[in-house]
Amino acid sequence: MLPYHNSCYAMGTRLNVIIVEPLLDCDLIFDEIVREVDRLEAKLSRFSESSDVYWINQNAGYRSIQIDAEMGNILSLCIDYYERAHGAFDITLPSKSHTRKTYRAPASQKYSRLSDDILFDSERLTVAFPNSSIQLDLGGFGKGYAMQKIKSILKENSVQNALVSFGESSILATGRHPYGDCWKIGIENSWHFTRSPCVFELTDQSISTSGFQRRTDGTVGYHIINPLTLRPVKATSSITVQSSDPLEAEILSTALFASLDADTTFLDNFSDYHILRINYNEDQLMES
Repeated sequence: MLPYHNSCYAMGTRLNVIIVEPLLDCDLIFDEIVREVDRLEAKLSRFSESSDVYWINQNAGYRSIQIDAEMGNILSLCIDYYERAHGAFDITLPSKSHTRKTYRAPASQKYSRLSDDILFDSERLTVAFPNSSIQLDLGGFGKGYAMQKIKSILKENSVQNALVSFGESSILATGRHPYGDCWKIGIENSWHFTRSPCVFELTDQSISTSGFQRRTDGTVGYHIINPLTLRPVKATSSITVQSSDPLEAEILSTALFASLDADTTFLDNFSDYHILRINYNEDQLMES
């Protein structure tokens, strides 16, 4: 019997799910995955007017607002990763669409800060921005967080062998391929789409790739912002991180590309990773 495969459009890309176990009701498992991903996208998208992040972005620059426990946990995680990555991972985004106004926080309230742009009270579950030009952007967090949830769904449904891919840039592999002892995943070559510069052999691991985008018309796009310069990182390179934790793979690939060729001593604060850098300018492979 062939492995089960299904796909849908989610979080701005194609979500593919392959499940090897033939005796499971895979359609129900896939439906559960889709519901959870849709829920997270509806919560974390800064573009959806009904999302929690959109509500925070519209209001937290003017007053302290209440958030739910899950959003509080997400902000706590982001603050932790911001500190561990020495500021290279930052979910704050300056917005020119807002008139800049200053929010004065109560002196009696204790806040955790993220790059001095988020006032977060983890006990009261409130969040505020020092000024209204700040916004949250969880684009470098959302897919990794969703992969963690998907990993839990697969485990709860006794799925031992599966492959999940968000647009081939964020991949979760559990167990092994039905005709091998691992899942062999090739990294896309942005100059030569039919070639792969490296193949990862994954078993109960994830990879995440961050870098520039080569559009179908041949032009190049840069979408990852350096938190220090607040400008796009204009490098025709990619960073792929392999880890057993899909969220940490996502965080590290984003942070490493955002701080390309800068100080990466923050890697001392992480232990479970393997990094592959491809520099297309020099047409060579650099690995660490």
